[in-house]
Amino acid sequence: MYKIIAVKELFEYPEIYNSKFGYNIFNAASGPKKKVKPEDLDVNNDPDILSEIEKELERNKNKKAPVVAKEEYIMAHVEGKLKKFKDGDIVTILLDEDLLTNNKGLSYSGYKFGVQGWIIDDRVFFKLGFGHDVTLMDINKQKGVLLTELLASKRINVLLKNIVYEKQE
Repeated sequence: MYKIIAVKELFEYPEIYNSKFGYNIFNAASGPKKKVKPEDLDVNNDPDILSEIEKELERNKNKKAPVVAKEEYIMAHVEGKLKKFKDGDIVTILLDEDLLTNNKGLSYSGYKFGVQGWIIDDRVFFKLGFGHDVTLMDINKQKGVLLTELLASKRINVLLKNIVYEKQE
């Protein structure tokens, strides 16, 4: 069950997990240069880890899942010339509107922050640092931006999809 959820998360939010692997797992050329030893492929789940997960589930069984109240779209843009962008490079995002998030608070219009980008197929996905709550999308509300747009020397307007949750009591 946990493996199914992990794979689902990886495909829905690759930008969050690629940095944890240290390379773009969707690009074979960017992977580790060393061959994995066969003995390193044997995976044994430590029973203590599984019991810790079960304890955590038990502690949280009465907690309600957060309920999405609404989705907001905040205008921002990618700053700088990125003609030589490659996997894992940092890109600067500049907010054109205020962004109020559940966990990180308020970021005012004009705030700049650097984010790591990952190329998957013909798009670049960005790890914003807000987990699942804030996602970078193009103006057509598709996740990420086209690589060709990023490499062109022009301003790239983007939307930040911000999930707003109902207040928990």
